[in-house]
Amino acid sequence: MDTSKKQEKTQNQNDVNEEEDEYNEHIYRTRLHAECNTRKLDADRLRKILHNDPDAAFIRAPNLDNILPIHVLLKRTKKILRDEELFDFCIELICTNPSALLEKETPEEG
Repeated sequence: MDTSKKQEKTQNQNDVNEEEDEYNEHIYRTRLHAECNTRKLDADRLRKILHNDPDAAFIRAPNLDNILPIHVLLKRTKKILRDEELFDFCIELICTNPSALLEKETPEEG
């Protein structure tokens, strides 16, 4: 594959990623919520997002019944227990906002 075709393919992938970012920002309150809800959880990516925006651990997502990122992540308990890196990230997220474990998922009243 020549260089111009590789560049075009890379640009198309970037465009798709940007579209997904816009879509996720529209649905989720934070990037952390969005990443905690993806099929393929990536501990390194989650950790990077948390380190860039630690306040996200305290933000509730109105489009997801006002749940915190830890609540989104804990819906994937089996995966977390099988993956040591994800488990470690989960602990890190809990340490960032320990009060999240004491709070119920509270649906927004409307």
